[in-house]
Amino acid sequence: MVRGSTMTISEYIPAEHGETVAAWWNQRHPQTVFQPAMLPPVGIVGLVDGLPVAACWLAMTVGVGVACLEMPITKPRTRLKDAKARLVSMFDALAAIALAHDYGVLMVHPRPEVRGFLESYGFAFEPYTYLTGAKLLR
Repeated sequence: MVRGSTMTISEYIPAEHGETVAAWWNQRHPQTVFQPAMLPPVGIVGLVDGLPVAACWLAMTVGVGVACLEMPITKPRTRLKDAKARLVSMFDALAAIALAHDYGVLMVHPRPEVRGFLESYGFAFEPYTYLTGAKLLR
């Protein structure tokens, strides 16, 4: 467990946090349905006063030192300044996990509107746009 100034970061536990995160996802992204099967096994949740306020996952490739930040989300109606600070703390914690496992590259596949925020965190982007698609197999 990592402690920040006002947020505690802990392991994401589906039985404890799954319904809350699914509700956030479905509220923020009503055009899609939250699919827990898409979540990588390495996940963290940010807690303030014991209640979830943010979540993010880390997909770690096997045999290659590349990991991807996946599905970062904050509690709906969080002030933008607070959401950014919480996500930075989450990204730092996941980067530390990646480094502890000898991963040297952290990738992200963001929505276009968060590119500037991610660049301020240190991500670099190609000048062209990729689309990320997903197909559920189960």
